[in-house]
Amino acid sequence: MATKKTTATETSEVTETAEVKTEKTFTVTALGKHCRELFGVPSVVFAGATAGIDTAKKYTVSEMKEIITTWCKKEVK
Repeated sequence: MATKKTTATETSEVTETAEVKTEKTFTVTALGKHCRELFGVPSVVFAGATAGIDTAKKYTVSEMKEIITTWCKKEVK
């Protein structure tokens, strides 16, 4: 019977994936109170980036950072 050896790289990939899944979530209001420290943007930028998103849903810092980054890259019409 053949067995597969787990390499250090495979172990670290599993660990990294598990860490992403356990990232804490926060309300939009809570993230907005600390937008300068967390995302490096003023509250007006945070408000614009989060306008229209589901405020009942909780977001991770990574998710919110992606939302803000995407919004900031939008072309002005």
